[in-house]
Amino acid sequence: MPRKAKGIHSSPENAGAENFPEGYAERKKDDLCTMEKILPMYKKGAQYLHDYKGLWTDEQFEKAVYDYFEYCCENEVKPDKSGLQLWLGVSTSQYYDWTTKPEKYGSKSEILDRAHLTMKTSYTQRGEKYPTFNMFLLKAGHGMVETNKVEITNNSNANPDELKDTISKLGLDKED
Repeated sequence: MPRKAKGIHSSPENAGAENFPEGYAERKKDDLCTMEKILPMYKKGAQYLHDYKGLWTDEQFEKAVYDYFEYCCENEVKPDKSGLQLWLGVSTSQYYDWTTKPEKYGSKSEILDRAHLTMKTSYTQRGEKYPTFNMFLLKAGHGMVETNKVEITNNSNANPDELKDTISKLGLDKED
């Protein structure tokens, strides 16, 4: 029985490269570059956690948020809430408290509200370039929703069983 022909490789570095889709190596490099941009955000948060322990003055807090946006701009990172949490070195629950309890946190809540408006604006401004992903970010992170309104008018000739069947077909009989 003849042996199957083996592939020819020019070098160990390129072995099998022809089997990957075009641009695969570049995508892997992009993933690494993304982590190289995120790691400094994590380090900055660790520094803030050590230095301030969440006890910023209003000016320090506003500067920290501004520095985050400046970092994003200089490093081509899309700003988002989780990135800001990393940058500030705070937990999701603490960040949530700051944003939802303005009576307790005052200026921090106001500063984060402006930060969220800045993020939201960046997504809407870039909407034409990345419509699907930006729509997702606006819905998931900024409370925007799509709604459909269905009106059903009952007249005296309507059959209740037919109405129930139509409601079921439309998926309107499910309660959330």
